[in-house]
Amino acid sequence: MSLPYIVILDDSRTARLFLTKVIRRVLPDHPILEAENRAQGMDLLHKHEVGLIMLDHQLADETGLDFLKEKNSFENFKLIPTLVMTGEEYDDELVSYYLRENAHDFLQKKLQPLIMEARLLRAIEIYTIQKRRRDLISELSALKNKQENLLANTLPEKVYSELIQTDRFRPIITENSVIIFADVCDFTRYTTDHTAAKLVKNLNRLINRFEGITQRYGLEKIKTIGDAYMAVGGVLEESYELEKVIEACFQMIRETRELEIGWEVKIGLAAGPIVGGIIGATRIQFDVWGDTVNMAARLCSASKPGMLALPKELLNQLETPPKNTETLEVALKGIGNAEIALFGPTLEEETKDISRAS
Repeated sequence: MSLPYIVILDDSRTARLFLTKVIRRVLPDHPILEAENRAQGMDLLHKHEVGLIMLDHQLADETGLDFLKEKNSFENFKLIPTLVMTGEEYDDELVSYYLRENAHDFLQKKLQPLIMEARLLRAIEIYTIQKRRRDLISELSALKNKQENLLANTLPEKVYSELIQTDRFRPIITENSVIIFADVCDFTRYTTDHTAAKLVKNLNRLINRFEGITQRYGLEKIKTIGDAYMAVGGVLEESYELEKVIEACFQMIRETRELEIGWEVKIGLAAGPIVGGIIGATRIQFDVWGDTVNMAARLCSASKPGMLALPKELLNQLETPPKNTETLEVALKGIGNAEIALFGPTLEEETKDISRAS
């Protein structure tokens, strides 16, 4: 690590030579810079890391106070220790002016060399301690920001904000929310036929696509479970539009095909009451529970490649019924018999979507 510069600001060349000799005896490795006036001194501060300033009180056309006031107008320069030197007798009022302007000490030039050396060592030590403190604060701040960013990326924004502000998150109970599960078809077979690296790479590409779709359509990602993707609407926000949720599901089906990795997804969608919240103190995660969640998971299992499955009664909420809808009665595990509707994006809709994208 390079040592900071020591600046000697004095209009007398003789005084600068004397101070340089004193500094070389006690701080031989520190580089020294010289200036004759305030402008030169400020220029050096802007160009170099300065750890100590030796400042003459009486400059050619101004005083050291003028320099100190300008120096203190810059936040980065305020903490640089400044030893003020004077050839005059002590003046209590003058000394008090300098001390109020954040001067570290006020010394007479006729001060014994040993005393001056001790003051120099003490001043540069103060700078070193202050710099370490600033660096530590900066590192802690960067670490804190990194941790907060990780937490913000792990939790929904509303959950994160409440957790940061209150150190807790109150559970949410909704009467009408929507949840979707999207699952890759024949994923187990794919894992046996491809390397782990290719598997993870393609799964990451898919999930990145799904996250983008979720964000664009105002849904909230909850989690991934293996190759399954789970998202909700109307839990953290006030409401949702069923048509837009279905559009998001169609987009997931289309973009899975666009990846050209031979995958198809099947999706289950259910709507109804949901409970949301955080459980545990380590590796915290926002999650949702309830019969609606179970229904969406079972509908995903009952769905078909490239299709969306939802309870048949939800069709009544749509202004325009989907084309090529297949309705059937199925036995859902843990739920019983249910009438469901199956449909997917038609060729016409996919063509329109491609046209809009181009």
